[in-house]
Amino acid sequence: MANYKEHRSTSLGWWLVVSLLLLLGRSRLGLSEGDVLIMIAVGLPSSLLGAGFPDIDLASSIPHRRFRLLLFFSIAALSLRPLFSDKALQVITAALTELKFSASFAPVGAVLLALISGAVAVAILAVLLPRHRGITHRWPLGLSVASLLGLLVYAALLTFAQSSRVAVIAAVASSAFFAVGFASHLFKDGLLLGRKRR
Repeated sequence: MANYKEHRSTSLGWWLVVSLLLLLGRSRLGLSEGDVLIMIAVGLPSSLLGAGFPDIDLASSIPHRRFRLLLFFSIAALSLRPLFSDKALQVITAALTELKFSASFAPVGAVLLALISGAVAVAILAVLLPRHRGITHRWPLGLSVASLLGLLVYAALLTFAQSSRVAVIAAVASSAFFAVGFASHLFKDGLLLGRKRR
């Protein structure tokens, strides 16, 4: 079984190989230099994410600890999101006034609620944690997460990018490179073809 640094190194090696192949085959694929640079730039973090993802099921691993932090802050941020509407702020201010609290307490209460929501999400993760080398080391979940990552990258970039072409290229690259990183993890663990290494 490989450790985090070995998984990361193998993933970086495969990222480099695929990046060089993209550069060499750019004209055959009908890609511009800019397209390839976008794919390579998006590919590096995606490949590293893919290599670390299978070990989120191991509580002592670096990917699991980072995933817990990401989950905590993501849920906390999502909990704060509804408070940015005027109606929600009016309801909270009215409720606090009724309870004899100062209206300036509303942001503090909202932040506390968001932090509690994040902590609850992390606690639920601890309870639902699958066994190591279980479902997180299987192709169906890896490809599903790669697809989800591509959709998230597409949605995020479509909001900010000048063209949908950039969003599509980055989304495809993030999904593909995540799958490359995921495959490199399974290869290092001896599970690439579904068989366990002895």
